[in-house]
Amino acid sequence: MRKTRPGSTSPSAERGIALITAMVLASLMTAAVVVLATDQYLSGRRINNLLEADRAALMAARLERDAVRLLEKDGALGRQDVTTEEWAVVRLRAEDLGMEAEGGLRDLQGLFNLTNLSPDPAFAGGNAAGAGAVANRLDLDTAEAMDDPPAVLGDEFQTGTSFPPEDAGQFSNEGETQDEGATTPARGATRGGSPTPAAPGEAAERRFRLLFKALDLDETPIQAIIDWVDPDSETRFPNGAEDDYYSRQKPAYRTANRPFASVHELRLVKGMTDEIFERLAPFVVCLPNATPLNVNTAPKEVLMSLGPAVSSSTATVLIRARETQPFMTLDAFRKHPLLQYAQLEAGDLALASDFFELRTTVRSPRFEHTTLSLITRNQNKARRLGREQEVLVLALPDAEP
Repeated sequence: MRKTRPGSTSPSAERGIALITAMVLASLMTAAVVVLATDQYLSGRRINNLLEADRAALMAARLERDAVRLLEKDGALGRQDVTTEEWAVVRLRAEDLGMEAEGGLRDLQGLFNLTNLSPDPAFAGGNAAGAGAVANRLDLDTAEAMDDPPAVLGDEFQTGTSFPPEDAGQFSNEGETQDEGATTPARGATRGGSPTPAAPGEAAERRFRLLFKALDLDETPIQAIIDWVDPDSETRFPNGAEDDYYSRQKPAYRTANRPFASVHELRLVKGMTDEIFERLAPFVVCLPNATPLNVNTAPKEVLMSLGPAVSSSTATVLIRARETQPFMTLDAFRKHPLLQYAQLEAGDLALASDFFELRTTVRSPRFEHTTLSLITRNQNKARRLGREQEVLVLALPDAEP
């Protein structure tokens, strides 16, 4: 038998150590290759996702262009906006290299404008961020020709000719006039608007309470909502809330003390449960300034907020009446047989609107991308004011390479 010297390693042991070392090195190299391949794969996927998101944004901008032209065309035809007109029923569509986009417009002034709750009209009118804060602030210029690709793909797209710059705060009705008997808007008048901005404050609060009642909602959060938008720090009792309440939450935050920038901001208010929010959200909106309510497009629940005597059945009859023949004057609306003796809450009404929302859904084999675009129309000139990316769903493949 071959003997080994003390402290030395036998040849068989040396071969075992070498084998184990080789196996460890092979495992490490395999792991490194897997990590590099996975990182390369994920990087490629990220790039593809970004490129497809950019293409989706471009297609959304194309539909925004079509929506702007549709609204300008409608604005030139008359001063009423109704749910049976072309802008309200047409579905805008576009296709490009396996990607499909579809969108539709809705009138935002047929909803309850939370900005009207501000106790100070000037304070509400100064909310130029307004609905723009709902958006991602991409601040794209609406192009006259979107068929040409942008020079750079990214969060901002510089496209063709844009509309003249306008301040969002200019879209109030202040200083404008209306002759209810006229068939076309006077020069400089807001279509279907009122001589002054919609009366905010107490009148809007009463309408807001009636909206809660129409939706069969608990009115507990209303005082806290008013505290959220008023500029003072005085708590309304018994259910109001100011900084002393919100600073004790985890995480702590402060009262906004300004008009809502987003409908989702309601979730921050004391007493606002998920159930109340989900029921209320479809009937409210945040616009850059106080606005009148368009009675030609308001849904049944919002019409019921006009007064205690406007019941569900009354609102249903009003909707059927306007579908047959839109209300041509506000006097005709107020003198409807069901409203002649009804005491309506104070506040401005309108026959037409200046703010619209375009909901665009872009689909491809791998994802579905939805955007909400705020479009404003003033003196029959329309432009996009903001855009919100609502949802991006990626359809991942079943197996990775």
